[in-house]
Amino acid sequence: MKNNWINVLALLLSYVVLFFLPRNLTVTSYVILGISIFLFMIGYFRLNIMYVWISELIGYRMTNVLSDILGMGLMAFGTVYLYLSHSNGKGMVVIFLLMMEGLAFMGTSAGEVIDLKVDRRMAFAMRLFALCLIAFAVFYIITDIEKGLPSAVLILIELVMVLIMSNINAHKERIAKMKTSVKELCEKFGNVKTAFGEPRVGEVDGHKECIIYGPNENGVYIYGYYMLGQFILALESEENREVSNEDAEVLDRYKEMYENYAASGKMKFS
Repeated sequence: MKNNWINVLALLLSYVVLFFLPRNLTVTSYVILGISIFLFMIGYFRLNIMYVWISELIGYRMTNVLSDILGMGLMAFGTVYLYLSHSNGKGMVVIFLLMMEGLAFMGTSAGEVIDLKVDRRMAFAMRLFALCLIAFAVFYIITDIEKGLPSAVLILIELVMVLIMSNINAHKERIAKMKTSVKELCEKFGNVKTAFGEPRVGEVDGHKECIIYGPNENGVYIYGYYMLGQFILALESEENREVSNEDAEVLDRYKEMYENYAASGKMKFS
């Protein structure tokens, strides 16, 4: 328990020291930035231990949700502070640091299992947040073109990070340059041995024509479909069961198989 509070205190202090940053970039700025990063790392590298402790108190689902909210909150604070600071050196340092730390929090998993329903709701929340970031970037440019452009670049980097995290939380992958129809894919990959067996054609979640693998013994399956001309692979479970991290990681292997096929025409599951 004592170690957990030390970690929490280190994380809080990593943000407190940022208030001592000078307005313009100086040697002192880099010293304070180094201290902040050092304190953050003390707490962050022990987050898994802290998360076990917290998840025992409030449950792993709520811990994951709070982690994502905290990550977005840090990014949002940095974005607003950048505007309030008129994009000075201190504002640039703060948004960059909070952007990286926000990403770290959003990327931390609290449990060994995944609730797809909760994760996808958080993915939707992240995409709404991304829209807000676009609005902020445009606003900064309109209000101050000279300082707004570098600020907008930082915000757009933040935007890309948020979208990447939302895609991970959605447990869906887009396969570029895939043109083969679902029925053809099922025929071509019929003899390729995969973790969830052979494919079949069916309907999933309102998508009438999907290539489906599974379910496995845990009730988890992978399915692919076309939407707006893009081929998308998704992870799903029967009766909204929880999904283990091991089962969730299989999605990446299917993604690699289809990306390899789209690029080279080779059909191989690694």
